Amino acid sequence: MSNQLSIVLNSNKYLLGKGSYHNGRLALLLLDGLGNLESTVSVNLPGEIVADDEVIIKNWSENVEIAPLVLATGIFEDTGRRIPTGFVEAEVWKVKDPLLFQQLPELS
Repeated sequence: MSNQLSIVLNSNKYLLGKGSYHNGRLALLLLDGLGNLESTVSVNLPGEIVADDEVIIKNWSENVEIAPLVLATGIFEDTGRRIPTGFVEAEVWKVKDPLLFQQLPELS
């Protein structure tokens, strides 16, 4: 598996994964070495409109350190669009490298 499909945080290696929310939207996941869900990098905001190749990123709380590492993989690009949600703003990312994105393991 390519190094671009993983990140290292606090000396631990995590795999990127994908899934979907109940409304079919893309969910971006962080998996431990055994493929178990460690964290959800994305957030589902059903009232917001995003394209099929876009994902809404939770870049606050436990994801403050995670989101920049995921973006640095080159699989996604930040669109610059922000969605206010409560006291924070979620980022909207677009799939930049569809071939690498397809290689992400899918969690049901």
